[in-house]
Amino acid sequence: MRFCSADGCAQPAHSSATRLILLIATAMVVLSALWGFIEQPLMRALGGA
Repeated sequence: MRFCSADGCAQPAHSSATRLILLIATAMVVLSALWGFIEQPLMRALGGA
């Protein structure tokens, strides 16, 4: 995405940081959605249950 004004067009400087934050947030949402299936086997594997 580019932002244009009277001075010309410039690409935002934080596009790679935005993409990284979006990927991290997506991974956290997927992890939280699947946590019910992951928690019990994980605790067994770690010796907590």
